[in-house]
Amino acid sequence: NPSKFPPVVPRKSSPKDKLPLYDDSTFGGRLRLMRKQRDWTQAELARYIGFGLHRKVYTQEVSRWERGTVPPSGATVRAILLAFSLAGFDNWLLSG
Repeated sequence: NPSKFPPVVPRKSSPKDKLPLYDDSTFGGRLRLMRKQRDWTQAELARYIGFGLHRKVYTQEVSRWERGTVPPSGATVRAILLAFSLAGFDNWLLSG
């Protein structure tokens, strides 16, 4: 009896497969690690940060901060700390 579905072909590995999942030596890596530890999506984190900034924060912004392509402003860093309730941990988040 032949299967209705085609066989699963494993994908080839790529250089991305060799990268660590979380790089906590960067601000973006720490931000992503803390978000994942709380099981938050980027959209949820964006909403929490937006409460502190009194404006809408987009998931694309969170993605850029995590990838390190655009650094957050000082006000945004404070809103991130508020979102995580980590006001005393700013040195760890920003070091590196």
